[in-house]
Amino acid sequence: TLELSSNDFTGTFPSELGLLTDLQWLDIPSNDITGSLPTEVGTMTSLEWFDMPSSTLTGAIPTEFALLTKLTELNIKFNRLSGPIPAVILESCTNLKILELQGNRNLSGKIPTELGLLSNLSSLRFERNKLTGSIPTELGTMAALTLLQLSSNKIGGPLPSEIGNLSNLHTLDLEFNDITGTLSSPDLFQNLGNLEVWNMPANEMVGSLPDEAFERMTSLTDFNIKFNRFSGTIPTTIGKATKLKTLELQGNRELTGSVPSEIGALVALTSLQLYRNNFNGTLPSEMNALSQLRTLYLDRNKDLTGSIPSMLDALVPYYPSVLFPLIPALRIDCDTIQCKYCQ
Repeated sequence: TLELSSNDFTGTFPSELGLLTDLQWLDIPSNDITGSLPTEVGTMTSLEWFDMPSSTLTGAIPTEFALLTKLTELNIKFNRLSGPIPAVILESCTNLKILELQGNRNLSGKIPTELGLLSNLSSLRFERNKLTGSIPTELGTMAALTLLQLSSNKIGGPLPSEIGNLSNLHTLDLEFNDITGTLSSPDLFQNLGNLEVWNMPANEMVGSLPDEAFERMTSLTDFNIKFNRFSGTIPTTIGKATKLKTLELQGNRELTGSVPSEIGALVALTSLQLYRNNFNGTLPSEMNALSQLRTLYLDRNKDLTGSIPSMLDALVPYYPSVLFPLIPALRIDCDTIQCKYCQ
C-alpha cells in the first residue's frame, strides 16, 4: 500500500512507480500533480486499487491500464484528462467494481459498449465530461450496478429499455443531457424496484408518464423530471410511491389535468414542485395529509384553483434569501389559489 492523500505534492507522476510491481493499493488523492499519466502504470500488474482524484492530470487515459487486470477500483475523477475512454481497458479489467472518471470535463467520444463486460461493477460515474452519442444498450447487462451517473454531458438518443434490467440500481442520474424519446417502453421499469433516485431534469424527453413507473419503482425517494417536454396527466398510481420525499415535475409546460387525490398518500413528501405546467382543476383536500412538506411550488398553472390546506400553514411565501431552504417555502398564484397570506 502507498497512501499519500491530501498533501501538497506537485510535479509529475514519477514513472519510477512502475517498478513497484508488487504494489496492490495506490492512493494519491487531493494533491496538485500535473502532466500526463506515464505508460509505466501498466507495469504495476499487482494493483487492485488506483485512486488519484482531485489533482491536475492532463492528457489521455493510458491504454496501458488494460494490463492491470486485478483492478477493482479506478478513480481518476476531478482531473483535466481528455480524449476518449479506452475500450481496451474495459475489455481487460473485468474485475472492476468502481469506475469514477467524473469531473474531468474534457473526456469525449461515445460511451463504450464494452462497459457491458463489467458484470461486477457497482458504481459508474462519468458525469461532468463531454461524452456524446447515446446510452449503450449493453449497460443493461451490468447486473451489479447500483449507481449510474452520466449527468452534465452531451448524451443524446433515447433511454434504452434495457436499463430496466438493472435490478440492483439505486441511483439513476442523467440530468443536463440531450436525451430524447419517451418512457413508454413496458420493459423500462420492469426490475427497478430498488431504485431510490430517478434524476433526469433538463433533457428533451416527451410523452406521458406511464402508470407502471410508480407501480414498480416502489422504493423511490426522489423523482425529478423537471424541464423536459412531458405531457399528459400525473398518473393516479403516484400514490403507490409512498416513500417519495421529492417530486419535481416543473417546467414541462404540457403536463395537464388535475392534481390527483392520490398524492395525499405521499406522507413522506418534503418537496412538491409542479410550477410552469398546465395543471387545472381544484387542489385535492387530501393534500392536507402532507404534513412534512417544506417546499410547495404551484405557480404558473393558470387554471389551477382551490386553497392551500390548513395543515400546510407553516409554509410561507417564497422569497430568495440566504435562509432558503431552511424556511418552508410556498409559491402560488394568488389570483387563483388561496392561502392565509392572500386574505
